[in-house]
Amino acid sequence: MTTAPRNTPIHEDQLIAWHNQRLWWLLCGSGAVIIALVVALCIVSLRPHNAPYVLEVDGKGEPMGTVQPFMNEQPVSDTTIRWELGEYIRDAFTIANTFSLNQTMLQVVYGMSPGKPARH
Repeated sequence: MTTAPRNTPIHEDQLIAWHNQRLWWLLCGSGAVIIALVVALCIVSLRPHNAPYVLEVDGKGEPMGTVQPFMNEQPVSDTTIRWELGEYIRDAFTIANTFSLNQTMLQVVYGMSPGKPARH
């Protein structure tokens, strides 16, 4: 005759009740985890975001001025515009050794282009 595992009831109806109790505890535990994750997601998504910073650097990589948040009211300096145009032209007309690098540079150019660029 076989014996029941330790700490389990012997009769079938008691065994079903014991399994139902275990499933109930599992449901309560997973519900608590889900509620905690939803609260954490709400906290992270509703938190105010940081202002984007624009940092201008020289040829050595040193910052040229103080770091301030970028606001729409502040005009963009002429040197920043020239640098961005230089990057745009460099990426548009450079031919690299690898096809993937060419694709990456063209994706940057297409991303910076206003409107839909024409392909020839």
